[in-house]
Amino acid sequence: MGKVISGVLLGALCGGLLTAGVLLGPFAGSVANLQNGANSIDSKGRKSQLGLEDHAQVDSREDQRRELQHLLDSLEKGSDSSPAAKARLQRVLSDLVWFDPIATAVQIFNATSRHKQPVLRQFLRLWVDSRGIELVHDLPAAWLETHPQLYREVFQTLVHSNPQAMLPHIMALASSDLRVFLLASVAHKLDAKKMPDLFLSLAQLNDSEIGRLLAWDSMELASKAPRQLLAWSNRLNEPHRRLAAQAALEGLARVDPKAALALVDAQSTRSKRRIIGLALQQLAATEPHLAAAEAESRGKHFAEVAKIWANRDPIAAIRWLIERTPEARNSSHDPLMSIASSWSGRDLDAALAFAETLPADLRGGWASAIAAQLAVSDPDRLETLAQTLSDTPYAAKMFARLAFQRYDADPEGTISQVLSLSPAIRDEPLSSLIVQAMVRSPESAAGLLHEIADEEKRMDALRTVLWRWARSEDGAMQRWLASKASPSLRDEAYATLAADQPKLLPWIKDRELRVATYLGITHGSRSTAGVRKLLEQIKLSEAQWESLDSAAAEAAK
Repeated sequence: MGKVISGVLLGALCGGLLTAGVLLGPFAGSVANLQNGANSIDSKGRKSQLGLEDHAQVDSREDQRRELQHLLDSLEKGSDSSPAAKARLQRVLSDLVWFDPIATAVQIFNATSRHKQPVLRQFLRLWVDSRGIELVHDLPAAWLETHPQLYREVFQTLVHSNPQAMLPHIMALASSDLRVFLLASVAHKLDAKKMPDLFLSLAQLNDSEIGRLLAWDSMELASKAPRQLLAWSNRLNEPHRRLAAQAALEGLARVDPKAALALVDAQSTRSKRRIIGLALQQLAATEPHLAAAEAESRGKHFAEVAKIWANRDPIAAIRWLIERTPEARNSSHDPLMSIASSWSGRDLDAALAFAETLPADLRGGWASAIAAQLAVSDPDRLETLAQTLSDTPYAAKMFARLAFQRYDADPEGTISQVLSLSPAIRDEPLSSLIVQAMVRSPESAAGLLHEIADEEKRMDALRTVLWRWARSEDGAMQRWLASKASPSLRDEAYATLAADQPKLLPWIKDRELRVATYLGITHGSRSTAGVRKLLEQIKLSEAQWESLDSAAAEAAK
């Protein structure tokens, strides 16, 4: 009975469909096409054509291409960047990606609009979404020659979509440069856990490709897979082996400093000191005592450890540093200075109190570092602090840093304030002002020289003025020395210029001043024979010698 009912129902159903076919007539094919539209895409990404293409469809496609060009032109002119125009652009791109994506991609790529790049990338994302990894097979082989940049853009979009799946397609490329570029892109996009797949591909590269890849992207490989990079480096030829090992160890130092320290000594890399320093800094952040022990066993890298350690326990770090590196106290890159600056930013009172426990030869530098930090973050507090400590050695350094910071905003007021300080502490602020004033007004800077009481500091400041001012060719320095400098300062200036003359000669254009400088006439400390010996360091023609001797004789009268 069930079979009979099924047969009747099947017959009725077939009859109904036949009747529908008769009734629909010529429209039946269109309905079927509409129903199967999502599955009627051929290998080129276009709707498949079983017969002659419908003229209306061709006209529609041409209309869409014209509309796309119109939208690109509008973007270029800036005439329409409304949300509605962006929505129209999205609709047109979404339609064209189904009909003829290859021609559309070329149309956008060839457009003259400055905005074509984002539009092209928008279209390529749609194309990848519609075709996935199969898009690789749609690309015309000729594009590698005719449209190499477009070919690269498509591949890069695919890499961003699915980097792991793209590896075999990348390795099959005929272009070595493109292959290396895309492998670098994969390194950036690939998850760290999937990096072994990338290294399987890298094993197929030749020496030239390996060199280019490491030059572009060694640190990306090192940051995600330092151990795999190190293992791979052992199979490379020099100099690639050394470069890869160096990058791998730097990457390992950041994620596993103990492992990096255990491995680095066996490497012949020239950046061994840098790698050890990186590893010790990482270790000092979590296990400072272990990092300190490692630094002691190597006899170096104390500063790197102390700076990081000081973030957790500044007193312990500083004590450890001072005990082991007394030579660092006089270094221009003294780590104590950076620790003082950092600590004072977090806890000024504690940093200042600690200064009293330091050896006397370190206190001045410590105060200077604190002043440098405060001058930027809170200059008013620095001024109050300097006045409070005016009877200590710290005050001079604090006022000097304050003057340096404030001069640009108020030159006259800053100079007046420094000159009002007691003679015991104003020499250092004056020297600081002179350095600043040289940029704005060399003559103003020179005018402050006689206010410096300490002879050594005055001579240092004088050298700064002369060394910078002598480079100018407008004669201002010569006029100032002749008419405004005090006799004693002028003597010091000539003596200084005479001592430095081989370097300053190109900038001292006035012949009379030059000869007076060399002979030290106003200073009276150099004989003609001594000056000639100085001049032998510079090659002069006989005519130039005669001119100099004549001018010197004239100046001596």
